[in-house]
Amino acid sequence: MENYAAVKERIAAKQTKDDFIVLNYDDEVLRAFGEQTSATPVYFSRKHKVEHGTYLEGTMIKYTDGEKETDVIDVKDMLLFGAHNHENVMAAAAICIQMGVPVQIIADTIRNFKAVEHRIEYVRTLDGVEYYNDSKGTNPDSTIKAIEAMPKKTILIAGGYDKHSEFDEMIKVFGDTIIELVLLGVTKDKIAAAARAQGFGNIKFVETLKEAVEVSRADAKEGQIVLLSPACASWDMFKSYEERGKLFKQYVNEL
Repeated sequence: MENYAAVKERIAAKQTKDDFIVLNYDDEVLRAFGEQTSATPVYFSRKHKVEHGTYLEGTMIKYTDGEKETDVIDVKDMLLFGAHNHENVMAAAAICIQMGVPVQIIADTIRNFKAVEHRIEYVRTLDGVEYYNDSKGTNPDSTIKAIEAMPKKTILIAGGYDKHSEFDEMIKVFGDTIIELVLLGVTKDKIAAAARAQGFGNIKFVETLKEAVEVSRADAKEGQIVLLSPACASWDMFKSYEERGKLFKQYVNEL
């Protein structure tokens, strides 16, 4: 990891104080690098108010140049959600502001920006239940990000091709968010075993993605979410995660 960081730091080797470098203040390594680089650091942070850059205060993303504070956008007005997307937006906004883009244009662009297909992609709301397609969640770390982004109680559809991943860390983030697991694919027993080992027992097994959608539809209550985020590759049942995601959306829209 140290070698990786050193290589990345070389990108800024020829920068001067007249240049800017945008860094995540919440990352201790990057924060320390900001104190060493010759460039002028511009930070973004979800956890701290920074001296120069963008930061999250409540639900408002703000920018400060060290003297004046400016509201950029309320995250509740974004089509993207989740902590990782808040960070992405803050980084992008910090870059744009340094390049002279007016804050209003930045806010309008963010407000209308939709998630990429298959990455925590909103599909529809039916009978008060929201459906999200995260078929691009092909490993436990990606699914952890998706779970952490869910603002309501959620039924998680997971399982697929076995890449010999471990699912313990994923189960740990369930908390009060994940209320039911609907499992399919080669890894369904492995995921179920990891869940049961941590005391999570509300698990249902299905044979097809269509059945997973139907079971989730039957179990979900108004105000809840159904999330497809398999934590696995798709190759046991589908040609690609794109095919899996498109079929999920098709089945949801056919309900």
